[in-house]
Amino acid sequence: PPWSYYVLSAFGPSASEAYAASMNGSSSIVKCFASKSLDVGESLFRRVNGNYRTQWSSGSTIAAAVTNVPAIGNLLVATIDLDATVGTVEATSIVQTGVTWTRAVAKTVINNHAVEIWYGLVTSAAGTTATVNLGAFTCDGGTVNICEYSYSGTLLVDQTASNNGNSISTDTGTTAATTATNELWVGVTGTFQRAQSTPTNGFTLLDGTFAANSSNAYLEKIAVATGTANSGTTIVSGQWFGAIACFRAIPGFTFLTWIQPAGAAAQPIFSYDSGAGVGLNLWQNPFATLSLGLVPTSGSTQTVSVGS
Repeated sequence: PPWSYYVLSAFGPSASEAYAASMNGSSSIVKCFASKSLDVGESLFRRVNGNYRTQWSSGSTIAAAVTNVPAIGNLLVATIDLDATVGTVEATSIVQTGVTWTRAVAKTVINNHAVEIWYGLVTSAAGTTATVNLGAFTCDGGTVNICEYSYSGTLLVDQTASNNGNSISTDTGTTAATTATNELWVGVTGTFQRAQSTPTNGFTLLDGTFAANSSNAYLEKIAVATGTANSGTTIVSGQWFGAIACFRAIPGFTFLTWIQPAGAAAQPIFSYDSGAGVGLNLWQNPFATLSLGLVPTSGSTQTVSVGS
């Protein structure tokens, strides 16, 4: 082609992501530029299904059902509330076809109660039952809530916190300051005595019903700014237990290729990668062929040089 090389520089990830490609070696090249900014209010996370609620009263497992088949590449988040009279009350694992589950945070009080937040990455064709395996304790009841989210990029747990107390207001605990905008914040507050209402700090309450010695408040917020994450609910009075997890998605990029047909007029081309929403605009010489590889970044600048 009539150019010698190009350089791709990726700056990010941050609230404002910028990607630029510069081309050298030929005066016939008009422009090559790619950029994307995450505007305030734009989210990398979107709830697509749920809340799915499963009540439990006995047995060593909880078969938590999801009505719709989770999509490959999506995120599942589960809040768990468990009540016990004897033993260390906890969920030991979650097993679901096509989903890899990991505990994000838990608040456990031996011989009493526990709340937990788990997250599942849908990696292949998924089943519609998440089997929550329980530890050895004498149960009084419990509830599992599951929501499904679409997102783009590489998922990580940014910050967590937990708490417990006895009052008319529950509290998840307060995290350290988060490191990115547009995060998904999920909290849970549980009690074996009361229903819950009135979420605090701009969170949405997706459950909070009381039944079978369990009330599981699934608290959700898409945080457009960084900060310390905290929420809670109102109850009549009594013991409560709380936890919160902040999920961050680092944008990722796929390989993009554009081939300008020989003899065709120069024209602008606009493409997207597989979900992160990075637009690629190319103005290219009619006889040139350009293959542009966009690679994930994790906070530092990356430069890719491709020879002719």
